[in-house]
Amino acid sequence: MQRLDRILTSTARSWRSIHKPAYPRAQHWVSTRRYSSESSYSQNKSTNTEPKPVSPHIAFYMSFGKPIATVLAITGATYVGLYFLKQKLQNDEDKLQGSKGTNL
Repeated sequence: MQRLDRILTSTARSWRSIHKPAYPRAQHWVSTRRYSSESSYSQNKSTNTEPKPVSPHIAFYMSFGKPIATVLAITGATYVGLYFLKQKLQNDEDKLQGSKGTNL
């Protein structure tokens, strides 16, 4: 019983060490950091706030990329499934033909 208690205690200790944040104060420091509006970055930034135009090619794939990938994935899975079904049915037919030929 003592051995089991030692194992469970060491497991719990290792579990806590895995899920403990490495730098708990660093996260607090980053979240409360204040940025100056007069930094060198904001001065170098252009005053033109218009977004960069997106090419039609990129816009097409941004709109239709996921549906196209989904259709291709479903098509591929269907093809592979039907291929293996055909192979299984053909093997069953060959076995049936073979057993009929030996009985004659």
